[in-house]
Amino acid sequence: MASAPLSFIATQGALEVYVGEADQWVVQRGSQVCDTNKLRARASLLWLPLLEQDYPTFRQKVFRGLSSASPELAARRWAAFPVQELLSLALTASGSWYWVDLALAWAADVELGPQVQMQVQALAFDPSIPQPTRHRAKRLYYTGKSCL
Repeated sequence: MASAPLSFIATQGALEVYVGEADQWVVQRGSQVCDTNKLRARASLLWLPLLEQDYPTFRQKVFRGLSSASPELAARRWAAFPVQELLSLALTASGSWYWVDLALAWAADVELGPQVQMQVQALAFDPSIPQPTRHRAKRLYYTGKSCL
């Protein structure tokens, strides 16, 4: 895995979630490992199964995993969780409407960064997008989800 010591946080199906001392998040499935840097570089789709858990439940699961840390450390580590990068990956690089729909469900529960907000807008007004997905994106767009 990564060179810094990792703390196990949670599981999502066969995916395990860890965080390191430098607030570096890592997911692992079997021998496959992907850290925050690889997610940002879009080097792997390994993070996508996290979206199969609804966001509030996932967040609660992560906070339970962070419970041994001080409240300040837990809050800092959660703030470093790459939710914007995960949403962006699912909205643009997955090649599957399944992941796009799950990302849109998460997007309804989080503040959207400018990049994700632009991706949602692009989905909302693209006539080639399946209608249910397009309508979900339009609802997010028209609710005026604020940026970080």
